[in-house]
Amino acid sequence: DAEAVVQLARGHSLAATRYASPLQTPHVYFPEVTPAQPWWDPANFTITRSLQDSMPDLTGDLDRLIRYQKTVSKLDDGFRAVLSPGAPLREEEGNGASKDAQSGTGWAEFPLFDGERWHEAHCAIVPHICDLLRNAREVCGVGGSPVVCGTKVIVTMFRLSPGAHVLPHTGTTNRRLILQMPLRGSDGVRFRVGDEWRTYGSDGSPIVFDDSFEHEVVHGGSQDRYVLYAVLHHPLVTVSESTATKASKAGEPHVIAGSHGRAISDRWVSR
Repeated sequence: DAEAVVQLARGHSLAATRYASPLQTPHVYFPEVTPAQPWWDPANFTITRSLQDSMPDLTGDLDRLIRYQKTVSKLDDGFRAVLSPGAPLREEEGNGASKDAQSGTGWAEFPLFDGERWHEAHCAIVPHICDLLRNAREVCGVGGSPVVCGTKVIVTMFRLSPGAHVLPHTGTTNRRLILQMPLRGSDGVRFRVGDEWRTYGSDGSPIVFDDSFEHEVVHGGSQDRYVLYAVLHHPLVTVSESTATKASKAGEPHVIAGSHGRAISDRWVSR
């Protein structure tokens, strides 16, 4: 079984990575980040409280974005399909209905921050969201190096269509956490991290989880699900600028903008 495979690999003399659990297998693994847990209490993060207090402004931004999306073609600068071999998508699954869905793409995103620069044209459409997160020091890359974030997708908005299933996958590194704030359409959505399934509970109820654990999403509702997504600094990791630079030079993968799930290293990309 999976546990036996992990035990065998961990004991091998040539093993480069010794995972503690078959459910936690990020591409870049740091065993010193302990204790590891799939789910984190969102109440312990300042940013979640700020977002909840600003929910009317956030949904106002979402309405503005939806109106904007209706004015652009699929080739223009709106929601773009998420195409990731590391996080595959299966559509038309479960009992979700497409009656209220506004997209022909099962999984799409509207990027806002890549760890170094904010997408100002996009922020002009959702100004309250960007203003809240620009100075939120819990967000990875804000006030520090983006190297430890493991990706260049730091703040974005995701849309998931009814019936879609984001298949099991893991994130890039266990030195970060993920915040998802459901803005609309959370009813009927189920989320698994590790071996535990949960729901959002309601729109405006954030979740925080460690995406180095295997996770998946099943949308069994009837409306497009819109979430605000942000990569957070891990509370158990303190990384200085110099340490981050050393980690980068030591070979931590460079992740291509727009990729999700496992990292795509420039060491492995075909030239």
